[in-house]
Amino acid sequence: MIIGDYSRHSKPRRGFREDDSATPLVSVVLPVFNEKAACLEKAVASILAQTFDAFELLVLDDGSDREETIHLLDSLPDRDKRIRLFRGPNTGVAAVLNKGLNLARGDLICRQDSDDWSEPDRIRIQFEFLRARPELAMVGSNIALHQEDAEFLWTTNMPQTPEEVKSTLPLGNPFCHGSVCFRRARAQEIGGYRLDLNGAEDYDLFWRMCEEWGGANLAQALYHLRRAGSSVSGAQATNVLVKFHMVQVLAKMRHNGEAEDLDLARALVNKDHARLKYLGQLKQADHLLLAGHYSKALRGYSSTFKNPCFSWLSVAKLLRSCLFIMVPAIRKHLFIILLIVLGNLAAYHYAYV
Repeated sequence: MIIGDYSRHSKPRRGFREDDSATPLVSVVLPVFNEKAACLEKAVASILAQTFDAFELLVLDDGSDREETIHLLDSLPDRDKRIRLFRGPNTGVAAVLNKGLNLARGDLICRQDSDDWSEPDRIRIQFEFLRARPELAMVGSNIALHQEDAEFLWTTNMPQTPEEVKSTLPLGNPFCHGSVCFRRARAQEIGGYRLDLNGAEDYDLFWRMCEEWGGANLAQALYHLRRAGSSVSGAQATNVLVKFHMVQVLAKMRHNGEAEDLDLARALVNKDHARLKYLGQLKQADHLLLAGHYSKALRGYSSTFKNPCFSWLSVAKLLRSCLFIMVPAIRKHLFIILLIVLGNLAAYHYAYV
């Protein structure tokens, strides 16, 4: 058990390894910020229950000030010698994840979010897959999607082969961030998570890794994703969309042999900021719907009717939400049908976002 301060580390260091005769093979990186104790407890327990035990669990507190979170964090290092707790000021998820890359001792990084949980065989299966596929940089998995109260919604159908992943990247992120396991050296070689893309930092990193070395998803649902209604505001949803489109613009620059220009990418995307703000409102309502906050979701969809960028999409999503609430058996199909209507069937792989 280790308690430390990671605030001195800012950028990923290449090849960093502590001098330790019991160096773990895998480092599980779990960032925390004011998480509910029950959710964090479940996340940690799911890692400690893994059938693969050659790992360390890095719990990175990003400046939590919630009493129940702090109390639980304080108790973790005494539970298991594989837990290493580090504390620092609030810097945002991208910076915290880079600190995790700095502090990790394992050659492989497994991500784990603080309100989700993993299947007991997850690390073993992903470790064995990457050991058998040394040419690939990363592997994710299908996920089981849950509402905030942990009620099961559906299992995703993510693109699996490196070719399917690569063809899906221009449409959206083909990985669930918390489900991935990747080679630390590969991530550090390309600079880790980019702070300027906080909000879509995973989409950007995974795209760059897959361009260089490739990635895949496993058919098994090895990860459980919980949708929490309080975790995304309208402004945050808009920011995610802005960064999402910036990632796509930067990828196009690379594809065209141009030097990446973050300022230019931001300027190009912000030309459509009014529409992205509208779509951000819809995205926030989608998030509330999946979390099970139905009244808030309905109000969210209805509020977009006053937006200057209002389109038929608001009506379609409001109708979908009503059916979602009334007919639980067809919930997943409702999301897929709307994506078909939008002409983006491939996007159903990541319809959980």
